[in-house]
Amino acid sequence: MSPNLALRRKCLVVSVESPWPAVNGGRARVSNVVEQLAASYDVTVIYPVKAGEPASYAPPGVKQIAVDTATEPRLRDRLSILPRLGIITLRTIAPELKIVMDQLRPDFVYWTHSYIAAVGMKSNRDGLNLVEFANIEGKRSLSLGRSSKRIRNRVSAFSEYLKSLWWEPRCARRASLTISLHHQEAKILQASGAKVVLAQNGFSQHEYFPSSPDSRRILAVGSWTYGPNRSAIESFLEGEWVEILRQAPTMELVIAGSGSEGLLDGRVSKVQQVSALGFVDDLSQIFRDSFCLLAPATSGGGSQLKIAEALSHHRPVIGPAFLAREVSPEMPEGVLIASDDIVSSVIELAQSPSHRHLLERKLLAFVADRTWHRNFLPVRTWLTETLRENRPL
Repeated sequence: MSPNLALRRKCLVVSVESPWPAVNGGRARVSNVVEQLAASYDVTVIYPVKAGEPASYAPPGVKQIAVDTATEPRLRDRLSILPRLGIITLRTIAPELKIVMDQLRPDFVYWTHSYIAAVGMKSNRDGLNLVEFANIEGKRSLSLGRSSKRIRNRVSAFSEYLKSLWWEPRCARRASLTISLHHQEAKILQASGAKVVLAQNGFSQHEYFPSSPDSRRILAVGSWTYGPNRSAIESFLEGEWVEILRQAPTMELVIAGSGSEGLLDGRVSKVQQVSALGFVDDLSQIFRDSFCLLAPATSGGGSQLKIAEALSHHRPVIGPAFLAREVSPEMPEGVLIASDDIVSSVIELAQSPSHRHLLERKLLAFVADRTWHRNFLPVRTWLTETLRENRPL
């Protein structure tokens, strides 16, 4: 082993699931974070898997520990003041996590979700804890509660919201560093007294990507097993899509992503210029053939990675007013179209190729230097300075 490798610091990443394969936005985020950390540190990733499920592929040089889960949710999980998802995840991997902590003695632990850090940080009480706030969990729970149609789910979501008022700001303050994906959420963390850096999702780089065609094809990408996504696309198909076709009969909608296969079962829309592709490894060609991305969600939390993917392919995004939360100060004006009138927004963009191509040229310049490496640099810089100076916690 070379001296440089022997001196590399050790990082333990604690995740709620395997980052590989990156079949949804959450996994894609964690897999890219692991890749950025692995460029400078020896990285071990620990996560729960269903009993008997084989370990997934991991990048060269990254160690992974997949822990079989055989535990079931318990009533007292809901009664605890700590987040239920964190309790369930950590109960599964806690024994193995303690062994790994003792044997590895990591220089720092990277918690991929605040709700597992809230439960598990005590296992690394005297070490560096970096906590990624993929969402402000209180906001997410409140949003899910308001949008849920089932009383049981609404009660559960509001219960988690009330608990978050206690544990979430405490988790943020106790972390050595919190990582936010969104400008507005970074301000919330700062207001709680936390040390915060912004590390937004990076953009994939494409050497050449053509202007959008006049095919009038719209693309919708997501994990359609996720409640807010599924209810949003179902509502869109039954409402706005019918009206879009009435006004512009040549429009087409392509839905891609896990869980999309069953979306059209029993729907009239199945024969009305809508196709569902299931999970697609490479979306490049589909983006080439489309003039925009539809992001129909009206609830949820965190930053939607599919939006970064669309912008990296130089395609604007259309969605309801909820989409406005994804706008960042440096983003070109007009590339995210958040509107209460999605029908008019879609038709206007379809009928305005010159305006559309102008937006695409703006996006070409915007994404050029906003890679994962660049966007994650604040975290790496903080780690370099902190580990070098051995600052007291």
